[in-house]
Amino acid sequence: MYFGDDLTRIARSAAASGDVALVERLAQGLETVAASGDPDTENAVAVSFVEHLVLGDAADLTALEMLKPFLGPVMTAEVKSYERYRDRPTGGRSTDRRRKRRQAASEAKKTLEQAIDRWNAADREGWAALYTDDVVYEAPGGSRISGLAELKQKYFDALLTAAPDRESSDVILFAEDDHVVEQARYIGTHTGTWRSPEGAEVPATGRKLDFPFIGIFKVDNGKISHIRIYYDQVEVFTQLGLMPGVHG
Repeated sequence: MYFGDDLTRIARSAAASGDVALVERLAQGLETVAASGDPDTENAVAVSFVEHLVLGDAADLTALEMLKPFLGPVMTAEVKSYERYRDRPTGGRSTDRRRKRRQAASEAKKTLEQAIDRWNAADREGWAALYTDDVVYEAPGGSRISGLAELKQKYFDALLTAAPDRESSDVILFAEDDHVVEQARYIGTHTGTWRSPEGAEVPATGRKLDFPFIGIFKVDNGKISHIRIYYDQVEVFTQLGLMPGVHG
């Protein structure tokens, strides 16, 4: 299920940003995977894409309408099938389930919105109050942080020291059940030592940082319990002037 879910979230984000070329590529990818003949993969794509977009809220339906023209026969058939299901009379129990899922997603999104505001304001304790004590952070290169105490030190403090003006910009959020996906840009100036969670240090370069990233957050009872961040490490090293043959 995870591949289909992640691809669907990215498709929503692309649709919301109006990136037609990316929407087309993602739609083609959905079609290719759905038509692959792998029952598990096909089910993941069909369930995550069709159920959550066709049966979703207004934002989901907007994303669906943008994706529709680019879908092939397999996914188009899935959409039509679920649209017929959506439009038929339904019992109160099914409606309640969807309402609860939408409510959970809305609450999870609000939690992340607060976390981003406090992150950008460098409000360490306010930000930390939105995370569970056993929170887990994962990032490219095998980086992993376990527990809130270490997250504050090795993530919040480390990045604030490396770039005191750092912030998340151009934020787009999408929520599904207890998960929230953030698409944004990390912007800042590398004026302090950057310490990785593993202890490696990059002395200040004075260079500007401006790179895109995607974060997937799990929210439990109003607090973030898991973070998975995706970004291009080569792009970051290049901006810092640390890649061989790169000058600036």
